[in-house]
Amino acid sequence: MSRQAAFLALLAGLAGFARAQENAVTSAQVEQALDRGSRFLKQVQEPGGSWSFRSYQEGSTALVAYALLLAGVPDSDPSIAKAFRFLDGHPPKDTYAVSLHALALCEADPEKHKRRIENSARWLERSQLSNGAWTYHPLARGLAEPAGDHSNTQFAVLGLWAAEKAGVEIAPEVWRKVSEHFREVQNKDGGWSYEGGAGRQDSRYSMTAAALGCLLLARGGEAQAGPECGQALGDETIARGLEALSRLGGARLPGNLYDLYALERVGMFAHRSVAGGVDWYPEGAARLVESQAQNGSWHLYSQEVGTALALLFLAKGSAPLLVSKLHVREGPESRLDDVEGLVRFASAAFERTFAWQSVEWEAPLEEVLVAPVLCINHHEELDIDADKAGWLRRYVRNGGTIVANSCCREFDASFRRWIGLAFPGGELEILEDDHPIYSAHRAIRDPELRFLEGLRWDCRLSVIYSPKDLSYGWATGMNKGDIGGQDARELGANVIAFVVGKPEELDRLRQVELAEEGGPVEPAERGAIPPGAFVPALLVHDGDCNPDPGLGREWLAALPDRLPVQTSADFRQLSPDSSELFNHPFLFLKGHDAFAFAPDHVARLKKHLEAGGFLYAECCCGKKAFDGAFRSFARALFPDRELAVLAPDHEFWRAWEGPLGPVEFTPDSGRPAGKPPFEGIEIGGRLAVVYSPEAVGCAIAGHDRGRCAGVKDREAAFAVYDRLVAYAMSR
Repeated sequence: MSRQAAFLALLAGLAGFARAQENAVTSAQVEQALDRGSRFLKQVQEPGGSWSFRSYQEGSTALVAYALLLAGVPDSDPSIAKAFRFLDGHPPKDTYAVSLHALALCEADPEKHKRRIENSARWLERSQLSNGAWTYHPLARGLAEPAGDHSNTQFAVLGLWAAEKAGVEIAPEVWRKVSEHFREVQNKDGGWSYEGGAGRQDSRYSMTAAALGCLLLARGGEAQAGPECGQALGDETIARGLEALSRLGGARLPGNLYDLYALERVGMFAHRSVAGGVDWYPEGAARLVESQAQNGSWHLYSQEVGTALALLFLAKGSAPLLVSKLHVREGPESRLDDVEGLVRFASAAFERTFAWQSVEWEAPLEEVLVAPVLCINHHEELDIDADKAGWLRRYVRNGGTIVANSCCREFDASFRRWIGLAFPGGELEILEDDHPIYSAHRAIRDPELRFLEGLRWDCRLSVIYSPKDLSYGWATGMNKGDIGGQDARELGANVIAFVVGKPEELDRLRQVELAEEGGPVEPAERGAIPPGAFVPALLVHDGDCNPDPGLGREWLAALPDRLPVQTSADFRQLSPDSSELFNHPFLFLKGHDAFAFAPDHVARLKKHLEAGGFLYAECCCGKKAFDGAFRSFARALFPDRELAVLAPDHEFWRAWEGPLGPVEFTPDSGRPAGKPPFEGIEIGGRLAVVYSPEAVGCAIAGHDRGRCAGVKDREAAFAVYDRLVAYAMSR
């Protein structure tokens, strides 16, 4: 029987295995729900193009059209064209309808509909009450002015915000009055009621969410002339409102679709993954996917309104998170429009809508790591303690990348101290002029713009630092000093492209699994190993034993699609004296630095290999310190055997899917294309030890290859690892 046939026989029956996280909703499920909901709404559209709800025919039609557009229905679709024709013949005349019509037009084609959008914006400006709120209709001359209500007000603010984004100039006075209104009528408990007059009622969840959304948008409108650099934009009113929202909702998802949509707006406008005390998008999306009716609808007031609100939540919140902005100190929050501007520019550059979030030091890493970039920007000197340094280090060890920007010299000095504390022995270095970061999106040809610095940690460029201020250009698109606004944004887009690699593959609902911390995990903390599963054990040693925590997850996640094999989610980290050692036939040994095992550990590993175990060792980035240490370890392990280079026709290379073709190597390797320079030790006619003196796994993890000796291409690295698994498990 051939080795490949033996391998297949051993693994028979495992091919359908899939790992799924309990209660997790996927982006594919959300897309399916959006499609089903859209099809339902198109099916129930009236022949004249409207969707009706009570007497709000214009408003409900605009609401549904807006929801369909956000759900991905193009403006050329007959359902949208019919809806707009209906609204042309029945011009909206109340605040809800005018606001929703503006939102739909802005989403469809803001340039094509600019005149109508501007007309809607002017209608809303004229209809604003003197206290900053809105009611259903413009006030008739001679009538006493009402207090207005916060439901109409929130939709008016949304319509004006969309119009401003579409290029319509909104009077600053409008935003000032909105802001002053909600600050004046905030209840003592931090929440808001439906009306804001003298006889206002108790705080309500939906109106508190509405008020917060309005304040956040008004703050953005007022921030056009706000503070520069990283100066603070403190807001006690918003902070109290967010606390009230969590309290009013009991830190649970709200019970109806109107409140759920209101929560989504708070989460989006506050740039928080957790709002109202809940991880609002994953939890809300899971509930909506589960509760969708068989015909594709949801119900609130009517199926049309309920389905539209559900689609708005699912579609708006699904934008992948691109950046986490770190709130670096207690007290007022740093200005946020730098990241807002960068993410908006990146969305246009990569032709996909992205979002970002604001995070605190104590935020769970699973939440922060959903975005691939952690942005740090401030203008003052800041201290960092050991706990914060450890948090940054764990963030990087789990695959995150820090992108920092120096507004001022005070921050520059303190950030460099941060690096020394968080990454002992690490130091920022100026990146080479030909570094791929300068061509990741568009070529940065001006040598004066190639000033970025970086820290290579965990086999990759883990920290990217600009000693010059880019944040002003990100926020405004305007020049500051010798940095042009457009140049700042282009350089930022290059950084994003370099870090992310494939922005189109980012997923808002990606499940983050953290690498094991603190060395080996005891057996009681692990799940059971299914019989016949491939669960590699990463050997713990004192020479940087897990230099690339993301490798195991990347490799093992892809493995079931390449080989008929059941796997774990990551390596199992084990010391050689672990009672679990002999439960893991495949041992993985990796590192950058010199290491040594105690004699009793060497003896135990030798016993494991002589009993049929397999050891694969890899010199990460081709570092000489690890290479020398491994060769000493191999001599101690088998004094009477030597590492020998595997011949090009060795059966190892044919262990899976025939011979391995020529493999290309990085410039630092300098090797011509061919077989990797593997070496091995045989026992009883089989390879018990395979050693790679250069990196293979770095290509799988997609790291910066400018300073790494090893395999160049990801697919070639997977093909090499396929043979390791097939060879080891077929023996």
